[in-house]
Amino acid sequence: NASEKRGLTELWLPVLAAARATENWPKGPFALKMGPPTLEGSAGIFRFADSDGAIARMRSCIREAILAAGGLPAEGGGDRSKA
Repeated sequence: NASEKRGLTELWLPVLAAARATENWPKGPFALKMGPPTLEGSAGIFRFADSDGAIARMRSCIREAILAAGGLPAEGGGDRSKA
């Protein structure tokens, strides 16, 4: 619903802005290297390598911004009910 979407947008915009404002956020272009895809039936998995570490730095900045906002980042697999 539109109201719920607006609420989530209002919640996340400041968190993402805080992440982008950190010193570690990549300031310019970044490089991804595409690996061979896995195509089976009607599904395809495309794998990318974080060639220059920019994606890892973005994830770290977002993780820290979520924690600073009082949240708990949902990372990896497993039970996300507490995130």
